[in-house]
This record gives sequence, C-alpha cells and structure tokens, in this order.
Amino acid sequence: MNNIPTEYKAALLSGLTGQNLKDMELAIEKNKFFAIGIDTLCGGITLGVMDNEENDVTLPCLFATESEAQNEIDEELERFKSEIKNDERDPDDEFEGVLHLVRWSESGEELCIYDSTGNHFLESKSATAAAEG
Repeated sequence: MNNIPTEYKAALLSGLTGQNLKDMELAIEKNKFFAIGIDTLCGGITLGVMDNEENDVTLPCLFATESEAQNEIDEELERFKSEIKNDERDPDDEFEGVLHLVRWSESGEELCIYDSTGNHFLESKSATAAAEG
C-alpha cells in the first residue's frame, strides 16, 4: 500500500515529462526516493527544498533515481572546485552532501531517511522539517 499523501504525489510529478515522469511514477509506486542530505549543526539531516510553485506544499528535494541524485552531487562537486579555482570560495570549503535513500512512513506523515543502501535507518521527520532542516 502506498501511503504517500496525495498532495505530495502531485507535487513530485508536477512539471515532469518523458522519462523523468516515468521514473518519478515508479519511485512513487515503490515509495523509494533518493536525496542529498546535509548534516545540520543542531543534529539531524536536511534534504533541501524543491521548487514547487504549482502546489502549496513544502517538499524536500527528492530524486526518482540514484543516478539522478549522484549526478547532482557530481555537479555540486565540480561547482565547488570551479569556485575555489576562481577564488570565489574558501579553499577549505567542502561539499557536505551525502546520498540518502528516503521513503514515506507507513502512516504517510513522515519521511524515513536511510543511508544510501537503505539498510541503516538514520531518522524520520515530517516532509516540511526534512526540507527546512
């Protein structure tokens, strides 16, 4: 049974076409998403906020596939390197994003955040809290 709230399903599918739409539909069906998490200073993990002007929900940035999330990490790493090379960023700065597997809880009220393999549960929190840290 898929317990993802309807408004979040709609937000996840909003604006997608082609293969991206098919990938997200499959992720919703399997309740299996990927995210880039950053450990916060207060403890816990933040997943960042997904742009979503069509739906009135705060949605963490979730990816349908592991490769899509990994590509985003790779792009961020390259951006950091470029900014350091161009003296736009402190040379000691490091990208702190980590790949996580994310599922909605059985109740549909929280997101469960795991390590990238899905074998180690790390924490659960509401979608808004996951997005905003």
